[in-house]
Amino acid sequence: MNSKNSILLLDPGFGEHHAENCSLLIRLTADSLSYAIVDEEAGRLIALYDEQECQETDLRLADLLEKDEKLKLAFKETRVSVHTPNTISVPDELYSQHEAEAFTKFFPEQPGRRLYTRPASAFGFTTVYALPPLAERVLERIPGGSMAYDHLSPLLALVQKQRDEQFIMLDFTAGSFYASFVKGGQLIFQGGFEIANSEEFNYYLLLLRQQLAIDANATVYLSGIINDDDANHQCLKKYFDTITFQAAEHSELNLELLLDMPLHYYTSLLALRLCES
Repeated sequence: MNSKNSILLLDPGFGEHHAENCSLLIRLTADSLSYAIVDEEAGRLIALYDEQECQETDLRLADLLEKDEKLKLAFKETRVSVHTPNTISVPDELYSQHEAEAFTKFFPEQPGRRLYTRPASAFGFTTVYALPPLAERVLERIPGGSMAYDHLSPLLALVQKQRDEQFIMLDFTAGSFYASFVKGGQLIFQGGFEIANSEEFNYYLLLLRQQLAIDANATVYLSGIINDDDANHQCLKKYFDTITFQAAEHSELNLELLLDMPLHYYTSLLALRLCES
């Protein structure tokens, strides 16, 4: 990464790929921004941008949309996951599409104009969410429009791929991590934490273990900015027996562009392709 904590990878033949055959994937977390361009016809990742330790990611995206010529192309489709505090998982027995607006009273912040709902049928709930007003306005600048997801949607798509009896999935940025815990086919917990160092990660990890009664034999799946035997990984090894890095769930996709990068860094970004449209 350069001094601005960002990286850009580009297929040498990028100009040969036609935007109408490509999908654009954008992910905004609380402290990072990344995008990927996938040529769906060729089955190939052709561009990837990642910026860590990024403040006000919605404003940063607005800046990129203005200055990055690649983002001005008219893509086949654009999918964006946006960090938002205004998201709630409603059990199916309590959810009614006609009354979705009623759940906005539980949102901690003023939402944008549009309300989104996405079912998670595998776990028996529907996610009701709204984007922050500024993020909503920024997304309106994307050529051709976009499909908007909350920040947990790509992780939930990954969670639904696993069949372990008990597992915890952890996705890291440079300054935070998101956790999903599944036991007996039920999603018990999903949420995120800001961390400044491995000591803070250790604290939240122990808190999760205690509060959720997570066994040491639960499988741990890792993605994002974490490396084999770094401080966070060593912390995990103290408490869990089975830890595996989760590479992108796209066996049909040519990821040669990431040849010199750990594939698990961008698993959650590429998981936007797994989200229901």
